[in-house]
Amino acid sequence: MLDDETKREITKKLSGMGKEVEILYFPGPDENSSQISQLLTDMQGLAPKLKITLYQETAPEAAQFSIENVPVMIFRGPGIKGDARFFGFPSGPEFPVFIEVIALAGGNERGGALAGVASSLKSPLLVESFITPTCPYCPTATFITIKFAMMSEHIRGYVYDLPEFPQLSQKYRVQAVPKTVVNEGKLEINGAQPEDIFALELKKMLSTNKP
Repeated sequence: MLDDETKREITKKLSGMGKEVEILYFPGPDENSSQISQLLTDMQGLAPKLKITLYQETAPEAAQFSIENVPVMIFRGPGIKGDARFFGFPSGPEFPVFIEVIALAGGNERGGALAGVASSLKSPLLVESFITPTCPYCPTATFITIKFAMMSEHIRGYVYDLPEFPQLSQKYRVQAVPKTVVNEGKLEINGAQPEDIFALELKKMLSTNKP
């Protein structure tokens, strides 16, 4: 799936990783699952700090990670404090940000407006972003959601390739992408908002929900 030039670019991008990043992949029965498996297989060995674990569709480990929707990639490692997941195939504009997320997870940079929000959390926060692989604005939401999940053990940051999960489109009334939903509707953010705006909206929500 990956040509030699793309492999060289990925190796270059991930060469600065100082921390190990593991991607756990749980497939589904669809064609996209096979494509994701091939993509991750092609990425094996491209960076010494990148570890990829491919599971079978009926793997017993799925219960350990509370897998409800597939296909899903789970990002794990010492640089990832929370629960960061990408559901679906990171194709098109999503592929470069997928590589960027891996590089971020393996690096030391964790700055930005969301850092203060993450450090102040005392209770669980679920952040779900809905994207499509052809949307040029969606990678912003993908990056912010996964980055935020890296910052605190209280955060679950889930990104969904929406065409794969129509039931979630109905649940959250997603009419345009990207759309980010926090705590199942306590906060909804439409469009590709920059990190500082996202942080500001989260602060407002958290202050409103204080006992």
